[in-house]
Amino acid sequence: MSNDDDAETQDVDEEFLALVRRARAVAAVAAADVADAERLSEAEDKWGQAITRDGRKYYYDKENRATVQWERPRALKGTRRVVARAYETHKPTLPAPWRELPSETEGKIPYYWNVETGEVRWERPRCVGAVDAVVAS
Repeated sequence: MSNDDDAETQDVDEEFLALVRRARAVAAVAAADVADAERLSEAEDKWGQAITRDGRKYYYDKENRATVQWERPRALKGTRRVVARAYETHKPTLPAPWRELPSETEGKIPYYWNVETGEVRWERPRCVGAVDAVVAS
């Protein structure tokens, strides 16, 4: 083997090693992206976000609905989920003794039944004096 062949082989080996280093770097970035996506997905499963009627954004814990806050939770940093209006994403609790039931219609439109009086209606009963949002400290 001549010196030219040795130099050419060394150049090919260096190019190959550079490609391997780049491939490893790309794989590391991809693995980090997957880990971030999983973390953000879990955070989005836990936290909901909505906008009050006056346009203020707030966040609520989907598991523990009593936890509401104005600041974006640290776990949601980096998410790009679209925020919907509060009245579109979260229905208020029905006042006792009302129950929501699916109708027999094609769209399963809900109807409301008062278990104490037997009254049935299509319009959702309202909670008197309900609070739109609670700020957690």
